[in-house]
Amino acid sequence: MFEQPLRSSGNEESPASEIEAETGTYLMNKTTFQRLVKRAFHSVRCWLTLMLIAWVASRISRELAMAIYTEALKAGWYDAAR
Repeated sequence: MFEQPLRSSGNEESPASEIEAETGTYLMNKTTFQRLVKRAFHSVRCWLTLMLIAWVASRISRELAMAIYTEALKAGWYDAAR
């Protein structure tokens, strides 16, 4: 499906570079796409984890929720989740 062209003599342009030259767009390869999807899912998972912890703590007591929130800020969890 995502086949790479065989090495050429160097004088020929690959189909991808021809398309890039004509349209001015960049064709994303499979590895780049997988990396972007992985980072996006990781960010979503981090945020959902933080929200779940905050929700459970708020159901127990407001003081516990605030203590967890301040510790998360100190540890940099919110920066890592972005």
